[in-house]
Amino acid sequence: MKTMKCSKVLKLLSRHLDRELSGPEQEAVNRHLAECAGCRQEYELLQSEHRLLRSVTVPEIPPYFTARTLARIGALKPASLLPKLLWQTAVSLLVLAGIGLGIILGSTLATGSSTSPELAALNSEPTIEELFAPGNGGR
Repeated sequence: MKTMKCSKVLKLLSRHLDRELSGPEQEAVNRHLAECAGCRQEYELLQSEHRLLRSVTVPEIPPYFTARTLARIGALKPASLLPKLLWQTAVSLLVLAGIGLGIILGSTLATGSSTSPELAALNSEPTIEELFAPGNGGR
């Protein structure tokens, strides 16, 4: 009969120790352990760990421990969501302001002018011809 591979046996050792395997699987693992010193050593190490864990005593829970613990948990105030909400709002507004500023600066730089034509006309000084043209009070 074909024996199991070590990798498969090593995965099944804990279940074998806890007697969770089916009859044929249990027998196949036993046969492999009888033939393979490496897997047998791992199994013995696992057995000693199980014995050690079973020897540990669980401390007794004091009376009313659960009730007191739940009462303390219930007395805790939940954290306020307001500071988090304020930060999220502030960050969102800053991002929107940055995007808006970027759009304005980008469109201004893309057109190549820093002022509108109306503002440019207001800021430019009249020429001599315009000053002395008829109708402008020129001489």
